[in-house]
Amino acid sequence: MTAFAALEKLLHQEIPLSREMGVSVVAASADGVRIVAPLTPNINYSGTGFGGSLYSAAVLSCWLLVQATIKSAELELDMLVIQSGSMEYLHPVDSDFEGQASWSSDEARARFLSGLRRRRLFRTEVSAQIICKDIVCAQLAGRFVAQLRTSPYEVQRG
Repeated sequence: MTAFAALEKLLHQEIPLSREMGVSVVAASADGVRIVAPLTPNINYSGTGFGGSLYSAAVLSCWLLVQATIKSAELELDMLVIQSGSMEYLHPVDSDFEGQASWSSDEARARFLSGLRRRRLFRTEVSAQIICKDIVCAQLAGRFVAQLRTSPYEVQRG
C-alpha cells in the first residue's frame, strides 16, 4: 500500500464523511497535502460547490497535513481535532476541486513538532486553499489541537 493510499484509508476510517464526499489523496507529505473531490456529491442547489463541503475539504487537507507531519516525525497521535477555523469564499466552485494545505513556514512546522514533543498536547495554525480550474476559490485558516499517545510505560501521576 502506498503512503497516499494508507493516508486515504486512515482519512476514510477516522472521518467517514470524507468517503461520502469522494475525497482522494493525490499528494501528502510533511511539506504539503493535496486532495481532490468531485463536484457531484458536493453540489448545492445552484449547481456549485456546497460551502459546507468546501469547508470540510479544506479542514480534511489540513488534518492530513498534520497527520503526515506527525508520521514523518515518527510520533504517534492519540487525538487530532480542529479547534477553530475561518473560511473565506472567493469564487464559485463549478467543477471538481482540490484542497491544498501547507505550513506557513518550515519554522512553523518545527515549532509545532517541538512543542508537541515537549508538552504532548499542542495547538498549531494551518491554512488551506480550495482550488477549482487553477483558481483559488476559498481559503481556510484553522487552528488544530494534537495530542500524542501516552506510552504504557510512562508513570501516570495524579
